[in-house]
Amino acid sequence: MRPQTEPAREMMRKAGGRLRVLIVDDEPLARSNISALLRLDPDIEIIGEGGSGERAIREIRRSKPDLVFLDVQMPEWRRL
Repeated sequence: MRPQTEPAREMMRKAGGRLRVLIVDDEPLARSNISALLRLDPDIEIIGEGGSGERAIREIRRSKPDLVFLDVQMPEWRRL
């Protein structure tokens, strides 16, 4: 599951060797599945998980992740 593209390698170098990832999905099982898969890769650091669009925006601004796994069909996106 290691990134093989040059942009991904560059992101990992900037992140000190690990890709900093945020997971956002309103379905807990989906978040859990993504998290379980990502934890198998030692080059990935999960820096946060959340279940709302508001949390996603707040966490992205605060932690500046390298990569966001984001459910774009959460009900609240219509309000943001």
